Amino acid sequence: MPELEEKKKKLEEIRNFYKPIERTEFEHHAKHYEKYKKKKNEEIRRDREKSIQDERDRYENLKYKPKLSDQLKQELDEVAHKREREEEEKKKRTDKMTNYSKIVK
Repeated sequence: MPELEEKKKKLEEIRNFYKPIERTEFEHHAKHYEKYKKKKNEEIRRDREKSIQDERDRYENLKYKPKLSDQLKQELDEVAHKREREEEEKKKRTDKMTNYSKIVK
C-alpha cells in the first residue's frame, strides 16, 4: 500500500509539473516582472544621472583649480628642493666629521 501511495504522489507531481499555466498565474508573473523591470530601469537611470552629475561637478572643479600639469610640476620642484637640502645637510655632516677627525689626530 505505501508503494501505491508513493506512486500516486509521484504521478500527481508529474501531472502538476506538465499542466498548462493558468492565465491568472501568468498575469501575476507578468505584473511582478514589469514591476521588477521598472524598478531596475529606475535604478539604472538614477545611477546614470548621478555619474553624469559627478562628472559635471568634477569638470566644474577643474575649471577653478590650477592645471594638473602645473600642480605636478610644483610637487616635483618641492621634491627636488627637499632632496637638495638633504644632500647639503649630509655634506655638512661629513665635513664636520672630517674636520673633527683632523683636529683629534
